[in-house]
Amino acid sequence: MTVRDAIHIFRISQQNLLRKRTTDSYRYLLEHLENHFTDSHIEGITPDQIYQFLEALTEHMAKSTRRLRYAQVKAFFNFLINEKGIPIKNPCQDSIMVKVFKSPGMKQNVLATVPEIRRLLEVVLPRITWNPQDVIAWFMKQRQNKEKSQKSHTKKWREKYPK
Repeated sequence: MTVRDAIHIFRISQQNLLRKRTTDSYRYLLEHLENHFTDSHIEGITPDQIYQFLEALTEHMAKSTRRLRYAQVKAFFNFLINEKGIPIKNPCQDSIMVKVFKSPGMKQNVLATVPEIRRLLEVVLPRITWNPQDVIAWFMKQRQNKEKSQKSHTKKWREKYPK
């Protein structure tokens, strides 16, 4: 299957699933991908070729845009593999490319680690009459409240900016 054919199939399947802005973003990437690989076959594209393509395409762009373009190319190949059954390995899964374009990740806020809680309990419990399970339950409740707050923020954002 040529890159041109694969892009055509991908566009048709994604036509009604994405917002206009997402579609426009994919259009930009797919046009460049098609121009870069012209009539190449999907099966013959190597991780090195994808890396060179992404580097050329995102040379002067912000890191977040570079990660977005990488994620889009990766999604394109995952679609071909998972939805269309093309027997290839995703060239975006190359370990070097994953490291270059990886997301910094969300920093998880932890109230206290288990060893810290245990140490706290060892020091505090002899002085108070709380049940250790109550203290642990309190810490867990604090964590759940924080997660609920984050979900609430996400829900409000989605209501404010619907698809």
